[in-house]
Amino acid sequence: TYLLVPEQQAFISESMLADLPPSSALCFEVVSFSRLCEIVFGKLGGLVDTRVSSGMRQLIMWQNLREISSFLQGYKGIKTDASLGSMMLSTIDELKASGINAEELEAIGEKCENEALCRKLHDLALIYENFNRGLEERLGDGAIASENKLTRLAETLDGCDLFDGCQFFVDSFTSFTGEEHTILEKIAERAELFCITLSYEGRGAASPQNDSIRDTVKRFTRFAKDNAIEFTDTTLGSNVRAKSEALRLIESHLWDFSYKKDNDGSAPEDANGSVEKYVCKNEYEEAYLAALKIVDAHKNGVKFSEIAIIMRDPESRKGIVDAVFERFGIPFFYSDKTDLSSTAVSRLILSALRCISYNFQTSDVLTLLKTGLCGIDPMKADLFEEYCYTWNISGNRFFDSVWSMNPDGYTTHTSERGKGIILSANEVKNSLIPPLERLKK
Repeated sequence: TYLLVPEQQAFISESMLADLPPSSALCFEVVSFSRLCEIVFGKLGGLVDTRVSSGMRQLIMWQNLREISSFLQGYKGIKTDASLGSMMLSTIDELKASGINAEELEAIGEKCENEALCRKLHDLALIYENFNRGLEERLGDGAIASENKLTRLAETLDGCDLFDGCQFFVDSFTSFTGEEHTILEKIAERAELFCITLSYEGRGAASPQNDSIRDTVKRFTRFAKDNAIEFTDTTLGSNVRAKSEALRLIESHLWDFSYKKDNDGSAPEDANGSVEKYVCKNEYEEAYLAALKIVDAHKNGVKFSEIAIIMRDPESRKGIVDAVFERFGIPFFYSDKTDLSSTAVSRLILSALRCISYNFQTSDVLTLLKTGLCGIDPMKADLFEEYCYTWNISGNRFFDSVWSMNPDGYTTHTSERGKGIILSANEVKNSLIPPLERLKK
């Protein structure tokens, strides 16, 4: 018996299974799509050791765009910076998830009547194909295998009897990619029982926020009919998980924007505090109120790990919520997205490569310097920046043996302060530029 859940849900689901008898571990397993790949490849062959990190992918894509930039049509002349590389990687990931390879994309472009779109599809196919070739040349066949795990899993399941007669449950998903659909359909053909649970209102509902779920239901229904697989569509009744009538009412009408209290005389006057509304003057008062409510709940026996805070824009409240929680002694984990290019190491690598590619532009050299990873004193780095902007230093001027221009401008007299700036600027230049020069060679 298998329970398939999203990657981020696997740990929670495994924790819930702790309440089952110990013997259940022998016949029941929680898996994600990644774990499913490991199970199948481990038993049938195909495991690879190569792991392609996001940084590797960025660098290979950056090199790829540089090499083929002269062959691009729709993207001709576009600046090949980190943002373009990230966009192309995201596009390739989307194409792979939909089961579209470079050859198919090229064929679609040839049939396209819109000339501008045709050129862009041609470019995407070229970038897609050369990116895969770059992975293979630099990291070996294992890199391609690692990139296309789900595609290989779908192919491996053809004729595979690993899931014959099993019971397979799928939970906590709202939609699936093309590759994931293919995998689940192949498992459903062989499983004794195949069950998918979805947050779905049932047939006939038309709420727009559930369009993707309805599409998922339609695809699996069509698959079952086309393959003569008996299926049952069951819609659960009322909410039995929420003990509060107020919470059940909110769950029922959360996305019903036409609902008003006057529409339903059964709207409860909540008496047990399960739903409370507060109006605060600003984000600081909101954070203090949340902290006080958490402390009060903890005193009443609620674990900190059982409390969650959902906010509309976490980024705007950084430095507020964490500071208040630390003041109240509340342990917390702040979950938000981190852009790879915002980390110091990534900026160091990318800015160094930009220095070499764009002939040492001032902004690129200073970005490299400001990563704080060059071993240069911050005070000297500031003087170096001031000196570069004063004399508009860029390109080959970074390779001058000695800088002697007066930082005070066009004057014959150099002050003691000016001499100190010249000395610091030359020290920074002599530390920063030679490593980049060796990297360029």
